[in-house]
Amino acid sequence: MGGIIMRKIISYLNNNKLEFLSLVIVILIGIFLRNQLSLKKFILIYAVIIIILSSIIIVLRKFDFNIEKKFLVIALPIGIMMLFAIPLGNIPDERAHLARAWELSDFHLVSKISKDETTCGRELPIEIDLLFKENFNYRETKENLFLNSGKKVFMGFPNTSLYSFASYLPQIIGIWLGRLLNLPTYVTAYLGRISNFIIWIFLIYNAIKLIPFCKKIVFFIALLPISLQEGISLSPDAITFALSVFLFSYVINIIHRKGNLKKFDYALISVTCILLALCKIVYLPLCLLIILIPFKRFGSKKKKWIFIGSLASFVVFVSLLWLSCANEFLQFARFDSELQKEFILSHPFNYLMVIMRTAVYKGGEIVDGLFSYRLESFNIEMPYLTYYGNMIAFSILCYKESLSKSSCPKNMKLMIIFIVFSVFILINTSLYIQWTSPQAGMIDGIQGRYFLPIIFMIPMLFMKNDDKLKIEKDNHNNSILYYFVIVQNILAISFIIVSHLC
Repeated sequence: MGGIIMRKIISYLNNNKLEFLSLVIVILIGIFLRNQLSLKKFILIYAVIIIILSSIIIVLRKFDFNIEKKFLVIALPIGIMMLFAIPLGNIPDERAHLARAWELSDFHLVSKISKDETTCGRELPIEIDLLFKENFNYRETKENLFLNSGKKVFMGFPNTSLYSFASYLPQIIGIWLGRLLNLPTYVTAYLGRISNFIIWIFLIYNAIKLIPFCKKIVFFIALLPISLQEGISLSPDAITFALSVFLFSYVINIIHRKGNLKKFDYALISVTCILLALCKIVYLPLCLLIILIPFKRFGSKKKKWIFIGSLASFVVFVSLLWLSCANEFLQFARFDSELQKEFILSHPFNYLMVIMRTAVYKGGEIVDGLFSYRLESFNIEMPYLTYYGNMIAFSILCYKESLSKSSCPKNMKLMIIFIVFSVFILINTSLYIQWTSPQAGMIDGIQGRYFLPIIFMIPMLFMKNDDKLKIEKDNHNNSILYYFVIVQNILAISFIIVSHLC
């Protein structure tokens, strides 16, 4: 009898290896939580984690979803958990982003210079100012969540005054709704988070759906804890990343499919490029992807270059227009931006050496940020096992692309290299002008999350060379990948919760 039971147990474990491994890891997470929390808090939090995790696994096992729907099944519940697990203002620059989004919700497209001319900002609810002065955990959040004094105070946020209105369109929707319903300031801010997350989810879902290959890579990068953290925040980085992925996927889809471009295609490409350029001009080179679309999709070479030329002119125009509006706020940068610009123009070789030195000595920090070693405002460190696991997983995905029958034209690879290099230079230059002391040996403020909008293109460089883009559809079982991203995000949320309860 005992032998029969044992054989059944072994058989079940063999057929459900990943679920069993996930269970073991979750049990270990439970042990970690129990050692950090009181019994009451542990039971409540761990029960929620178990229920959500079990629900995700059951849905994934029961229904044969395609990968974009599996993205929804995983991203929605885990993203919502993270959205409420991270207290308001505990994501890099989120306080300043809330201030800028609130200002825009009042239809003020450009910030106001203070009376003493030392900063720029706007009169905003005093509760937002409190966020700048307090490091909120769950206790502070609970105590202040329903504050609604109606009082306003001038707040300076020069770092986010440089951002255009396009960067905050999703957040503004949530803030408008909250203000329309006369909800407390912090509740309204959470609605801004939620609306930003919804748009992020929508764009990533469609990106995974549209791209004919590398779906697992887009899926994986989007579900890194650092990506989810940006997605649930008030940061414009959420929409910037989502637009970048969507544009890339849409262009690849157009190249792969048959038939000419429709009016909808022209409109969608144009809107995406314009929004991306307005969100962050450093990602403007991503718009060059449309050059890769064959002229036969346009009907003729002439039509192609007329469209690209017209769009490029308009994108550059709106970008320069916004830069001219925001240029006066550069005077409130951390250091004298004019001195930095002068140094770049007069000593280009020396400046290039600064960038190279930064890449060498801060490359580790960039990789840390990309693969989610540090979360929140860099104060929560993930286990090295998770961090290295993400790097290994990404490497394996790239390796699999190199072994597949998919191939990529050399001109497309060269364009990707040029875009990645250009974005890298522009990110460094932006940080050098705004945040780095004059003639410093390295650039300050560089973070791995800034490179999320370009990293998902890199696997294409490992594909075989060919004259045309050839796609091998992935029909393999991706269960390991699904369970890996689920468990590591559950682990990340556990670390976040403990850091704010203890």
